[in-house]
Amino acid sequence: MSTYANNIEQVKKITTRNQDNIKVLSQASFWISDVKQIDGSNKIQIEFHSKSNWLKVVQEQSKECSLFPVDGNDGVFLKGGLTVDDKNLFVYEWRTEKGVERKDAGDCDCLIIEDRWHFIEFKTEASSEEIHQINNNRNKGEAQLAKSMTSFKEQLTDEKIKCVCVLVVPIFFSFPRFRANFSRKPRFLKLFKVELIEVTTDGNHSYSLI
Repeated sequence: MSTYANNIEQVKKITTRNQDNIKVLSQASFWISDVKQIDGSNKIQIEFHSKSNWLKVVQEQSKECSLFPVDGNDGVFLKGGLTVDDKNLFVYEWRTEKGVERKDAGDCDCLIIEDRWHFIEFKTEASSEEIHQINNNRNKGEAQLAKSMTSFKEQLTDEKIKCVCVLVVPIFFSFPRFRANFSRKPRFLKLFKVELIEVTTDGNHSYSLI
């Protein structure tokens, strides 16, 4: 059995609902985004042509991957949200004018599976260029990714799942004065034993599954 087939067999053990929302993709490139709906909810959508401010994903020719929505009503896993043994490990800081709030992490937006597990969180709706708000969104997104990845490892009792966590952000996050502190990625790797990638949706960058 291939690594991809084995990964799909694993993840389907904990898929509980909305089976029709799982998408198998064989195109060499596609675009995805977490799109706000009329009712105020968000939904992962897929297109096969260039879309402004969407994430372009590329994979090897003749290979395929599967996309699983995680968060919200369209998610295919636990309706009440992913569970972890110790949610305190994923509490993040959110700074306001009144001080620092400590918040529980939710779930990431989606999961793409091929030979690796790619946990993806979109923060492309962020509009504030205030440094503290950019840090707030990074704190929240990183906590969501870490919590979601940990939940899968715990549910499947498999610490050897090959994962990567991807935070998708607006182009202004990458301006020199806003660039993520160099300590973030090493800290994430040290805490959760997985690589953290930050990618922008400016049209000049894509995310490769290769």
